[in-house]
Formats: sequence, structure tokens, C-alpha cells
Amino acid sequence: MPHKKILLISVCAAVLAACTTTSPVPKLASTDVPGAFEQSAPADAPIWPSPDWWRGFSSEELDRLIGTTQAQNLNLAAAEARVIQADARARQTGANLLPTVGLSADAARDVNGRRSAGLSLGASYELDF
Repeated sequence: MPHKKILLISVCAAVLAACTTTSPVPKLASTDVPGAFEQSAPADAPIWPSPDWWRGFSSEELDRLIGTTQAQNLNLAAAEARVIQADARARQTGANLLPTVGLSADAARDVNGRRSAGLSLGASYELDF
């Protein structure tokens, strides 16, 4: 009986050891990529799938279910809000890449009737190291 346990443990160890060996990841040669995959889609290509793709099934039940999902799925609304928020943050972060420019003008007249006017233009940029 102990020989069977030792044999079983040995077989399990051999199988596990065989699973841990790694083989190199094959690399795809650049000549193996078909030319069709290197071309970009035309600018006027239709969007696939269309936004109302399910209507092709002509199912009233599916239309009703999709309508309910679009109206009541708060997860989709929350996801949309997160995407909009992330876009706003990305724009806000990128705003620091441009210099700040200011323009001001003033005109004054003192008690003696003298007039003065001024125009100033300023720009500043903060370097971030």
C-alpha cells in the first residue's frame, strides 16, 4: 500500500513539473501579416453594428426589452457619466500644457483733466519637473 502512495505522489509531482515548463512565445514575422490588415478603413465606411441592430430580428418582445433596458439601466447611465467625467479630467489636465495669456486695458481721467490709457498683455507658463 505505501508503494502505491509513493507512486501516486511521484506521478502527480511529474505532471505538475511538466506543467511548469515554459516554451518561448512564437513571434509572427512581418511577412506573415496579410496586406488587408495593414490598410485603414475608408472615412465613409458605415458603422458596424448599427445603433439599432436588433430591429433586424423584427421582434416586438426584443424591441420592448431593449427599450426597457435603455430607459431603466442605471449602470449604463453611470458608465456614461464616468466616461464624460474622465474626458473632462483629461481635458483639464491637458490645459496646463498651454501658457496662460492675459490682456487688460484701462483708461483714467484725473481731477486736472489729464487723461491716461494703458494696454497690457501678459503671458506665463509654469514648468513642471
